[in-house]
Amino acid sequence: RGPAVICLDLSGSMAGAKGIWAKAVALVLADLARRDGRTATVITFSSGAASVRRHDIVPDRRGHTRKPLDRPALLGFAQTPVGGGTDFVAPLWKAREVIENSRKHRRADIVLVTDGEAHVSPEQLEEFSGFKAETDTRCLGVLVDVAGHERGTVDALCEEVVSVKALKVGEVRGIA
Repeated sequence: RGPAVICLDLSGSMAGAKGIWAKAVALVLADLARRDGRTATVITFSSGAASVRRHDIVPDRRGHTRKPLDRPALLGFAQTPVGGGTDFVAPLWKAREVIENSRKHRRADIVLVTDGEAHVSPEQLEEFSGFKAETDTRCLGVLVDVAGHERGTVDALCEEVVSVKALKVGEVRGIA
């Protein structure tokens, strides 16, 4: 129920409907956090044109007012290109940096929205697990259209993994 850092896969395999669904999932999660007065940051990633970009689309909350999503940041997020390969290490280490370097992101959960598999070395998995344990961080996976894809790395990184195809309205609030 704390802050959220949403890592969104925008690799080439996410082109078309999968990319639209994945961005929609990220926006819904960020908006649910905003409605609850929580901080949310979206990190888009691929190994190509989109690289790793941070989008703070949920503005800081002052007092008890829940501000709307940040429109310029939201537009930048929506226009982030799709392309390249899938690399989980760069966005997860960026999420780690956000959590470790920001008071408003303490005890944040990481949500990995992707359609597939990417290699993460056993050493990197161990380091990421250590980071999660030290910071009381959970990593949740949301798989978008994963027919025929391996999900072993996502399962190894995340405590819980759900599929967009099987996602029900009540479960979305449980992830956020």
